[in-house]
Amino acid sequence: MMSLFIEDERVIQLSERDWVWLLKRLENPPPPNAKLQAAMERYQQANTTRQIQL
Repeated sequence: MMSLFIEDERVIQLSERDWVWLLKRLENPPPPNAKLQAAMERYQQANTTRQIQL
């Protein structure tokens, strides 16, 4: 399984501008929007329900 994962890896080269943009987002991500918040709530509800059934 691990070899399959490694075969699918790709190297992405970023410009300096894009690299700086990415680092800023990783260090200080924007707040979640409404769609992401709704997805997180659905995920938490699904996992809570699954844990209760176990």
